[in-house]
Amino acid sequence: MIVYDSANSRVKLCRPCNKQSLRLTLMLLPVVLRDCLTDAEAIIKEQEIQEQATREIIALQGSSRQYDTLAAESEEHKAQLGGSQGTEASDRGCMRMKCRS
Repeated sequence: MIVYDSANSRVKLCRPCNKQSLRLTLMLLPVVLRDCLTDAEAIIKEQEIQEQATREIIALQGSSRQYDTLAAESEEHKAQLGGSQGTEASDRGCMRMKCRS
C-alpha cells in the first residue's frame, strides 16, 4: 500500500491490508503525486531564482572591481599629469629667468 505521510511530505510503501484500502490508495495517488510535483516545481523555481541572483551579484562585483581599477588608474594618471605640469611650469620659469639675464 502507498501511504502519504503529510507531516514529512513523503510517500511510503506498505503492505496492503485489503483490496479496499489499495483502491483508496490508488485513488489518492494522483493527488499525492500532483502535490509532490508542485513542491518539486516550487523548489526548482526557487533554486533558479537563487542562481540568477548569484550570477547578478557576481556580475556586479566584477563591475565594481573594474570601476575600482579604473578609478585607481585615473588617480595615477592625475598624479602623473599634476607632477609633469609642475615640472613644465618650473622649466618655463627657468627659461624666462635665463632669457632675462
